[in-house]
Amino acid sequence: MTNQYLVLSAGAPHHGEIPAVLHDTRMGTSVLDWILDTFEAKPGDVTIVAGYHAAAIRGRYPLLS
Repeated sequence: MTNQYLVLSAGAPHHGEIPAVLHDTRMGTSVLDWILDTFEAKPGDVTIVAGYHAAAIRGRYPLLS
């Protein structure tokens, strides 16, 4: 059985204009990359609930639903 993950990213950020999941971490990857790597998730395993700048998130991660 495959795990399914739900990432909530619908709200505006507290600082700046970039959605929080697209911010870079100290490891040089985005927050969303860190989440995907942590869970070893494949694109079909992840659903993103995006609202604020959803097109930017979809543009950077077109394989995620």
